[in-house]
Amino acid sequence: MGRTDYMPADQQALIDELPRYLRAEGFVPDLFFREEGGRGPGAVEHIVVFLGLSIASGLIGGAAWDAVKALYKWTRKRLSIEPPDAEAHVSTLLYGAEGALVAHIEIFAKGIEQVYIHPSIAESEGQ
Repeated sequence: MGRTDYMPADQQALIDELPRYLRAEGFVPDLFFREEGGRGPGAVEHIVVFLGLSIASGLIGGAAWDAVKALYKWTRKRLSIEPPDAEAHVSTLLYGAEGALVAHIEIFAKGIEQVYIHPSIAESEGQ
């Protein structure tokens, strides 16, 4: 568990609030915080999500997009405490149960940039 005691109170409050956003989409989150080695322009948070489903199950696409929906809602609130910056975003990696990368998403206040989407779930996008 990383240190969070040095963070501004509003950032700490938002990190503490993240599980609520995930639970609202049907997830049972088990969250761990690891502090970054430095901070510069770009990603204000890096989030890694491990989904308890196999890509082969055919169910992971819907779960992945539900996770992205929860993170997008949270990210909009998280970015609101940052100085205005078009490059500020939350970098998100989603993995399936077998360790396969399901998606790499960059979430900005204005929308989502899909860096990588696993081909087997691309057709379920947005569901």
